[in-house]
Amino acid sequence: MLHRLLTVKILLVAAVCFIAVAAASLVWQGSTGLLVVVAVGQVAVLLLLGLLGRRQAAHDRRRVRDMERTWKLLAQIRTEQSEASRDIRRAVESVSKSVVTLDKRQREKALERHRVVITAVREHKPRFDRITEVVKSVATVTAENRRRLSKLVQEQSGVEAALRRAGRNQYSQVESLINLYRDLDPPFAFPPLAGWAASPDLLRYLYELVCTEKRESVVECGSGVTTLVMAYAMRKQGEGRVVALEHLAEYAAETTTLLERHGLGDWATVLHAPLVEVKIEDEIWPWYDPAKIPEGPFDLVVVDGPPAAVGEQSRYPAVPLLRDRLASDAVIVLDDYRREQEREVGRMWQESDPEWTASRLVHEKGTLELRTKAPE
Repeated sequence: MLHRLLTVKILLVAAVCFIAVAAASLVWQGSTGLLVVVAVGQVAVLLLLGLLGRRQAAHDRRRVRDMERTWKLLAQIRTEQSEASRDIRRAVESVSKSVVTLDKRQREKALERHRVVITAVREHKPRFDRITEVVKSVATVTAENRRRLSKLVQEQSGVEAALRRAGRNQYSQVESLINLYRDLDPPFAFPPLAGWAASPDLLRYLYELVCTEKRESVVECGSGVTTLVMAYAMRKQGEGRVVALEHLAEYAAETTTLLERHGLGDWATVLHAPLVEVKIEDEIWPWYDPAKIPEGPFDLVVVDGPPAAVGEQSRYPAVPLLRDRLASDAVIVLDDYRREQEREVGRMWQESDPEWTASRLVHEKGTLELRTKAPE
């Protein structure tokens, strides 16, 4: 509205100026009639300017009144805001006092409950102590039972593994024995293969070793079914002989009778060779009488005696005393290699002569094989 009034005033002033210029021009030219018209227009314009000035003054008064009302309203708002702030502060203070009072009551109640709990705990402490002891005792028993259970589980696993190994071993022994009977086709059954007797897998190995590698001169420390099986192998290949050393006369006689019963007296001989003291590197050992042993050469030595009851490492003298009577491609077979004493004997043999090539065979009682060189 204000901009519009200013625009009208500017146009009126411009019109007055135009009329004044026109009047001056007419005076200059001497046109009186037109001069009157211009004067009348100028008066009209001045009246209009006066009217506009009055309207502008009325408008300004209204604006002043509006501004005064606005200031009064702002002053009222400030007053109300101040009163509201004061009321809020009073409310906050009141709430704070209520909270403090409430906290104090809650603390007192909490302290009272705490005192009640402490009193109850003191009254029931002996019972709690007994319960604690019982819990500890139960925990100890549980831990012990858990340990025992773990041990039983381990033992059970060991037993199961041992049963599986025993099952596999029994199957292997039965299989070896069946194959041995098939190959030998003996007219009579073998003596019981248990206790000191050789296991079927060793018997099968000795039979195949003699037959496949054409072993013809065998000396055996000890006698029994091994002597019988190797005699069968000699008869099958048509040549060779087994000489078995036995320190007890009764066992020598039993093995001799066994050979004759199977018709193998021409293929094996059992010599009664009592144990005597022999000297090996300044140490005395009990062993078979060397005077009873043939000169050789032997291409296979089976060491299954003397028994462990004779003394520790009682089978050690076999290799040192027979070393000069061995063929160049001789094979040494040591039974019962699972036992600690026989493992020590095998270690001593290998240390005394590094040229031996050792192989451990997985048999029921364990077998060590020593070779001077690979068979051709």
